[in-house]
Amino acid sequence: MPESSEHEFELLKQEHVRLLRTINHDIKSPLHAIQSLTQMFAQNPDSFSESELETMAVEINRSVGGIGEILESMLAWMDYQRSRYSLAKQSESLQDEVELALAELKPRAETKGITLDAELDPVLIDCMETGLRRCMKILLSNAIKFSPDNSTVKVRSRTDSSGNVRLTVQDQGHGLSEKARNQLFTLEERIISEGTRGEKGAGLGLLMARDIMERSGGQVGFENVEQGACFYLELKMGEEK
Repeated sequence: MPESSEHEFELLKQEHVRLLRTINHDIKSPLHAIQSLTQMFAQNPDSFSESELETMAVEINRSVGGIGEILESMLAWMDYQRSRYSLAKQSESLQDEVELALAELKPRAETKGITLDAELDPVLIDCMETGLRRCMKILLSNAIKFSPDNSTVKVRSRTDSSGNVRLTVQDQGHGLSEKARNQLFTLEERIISEGTRGEKGAGLGLLMARDIMERSGGQVGFENVEQGACFYLELKMGEEK
């Protein structure tokens, strides 16, 4: 095996070890909550009022949902790591790829009464195969997670004279603290925040988006806005085949 390949393989192994430790830590908390609540009920099933049982059910449901989101993030991350070297860079329709991501996330947005408002340029972009769609699903999922009920998530694109295409996703949530901004794209120092309905996640999505953008010759980042958080993807325009 060439020296460069050995080095990359070793880095990948280290990344997987950190990931497994991270997931183990993140899952323990909701599992402990479920175990504690069910144990309390098993020991004294007749001692709880209807209101207390309802509160317990809500907490158990929230914890199970959190575990599901963490596992979903982990599987998406592992699937991407498995296929990342076989995905070719190609020209894709910005509108088509973003609209597919919007359609997939629309049901989740509707559960919170959130409107997904998109205005997109009809341009081609250079990106890894399905890369734009993956990244948009990550940004949209985060925006929905941190948006209050009955708010709007805005998706906009703009193209400059140099052929750079910037795609932004802005929510109406509480925004990002300075500490969170400095730790957005690292596995070692993740900040795991709950969504407006207690949603959880493994904090892996932005790491995946960063890797996809770097391999596509683009970048992912955030813009300073007065309200909420605004993340962007920036790529080069593609060419007609």
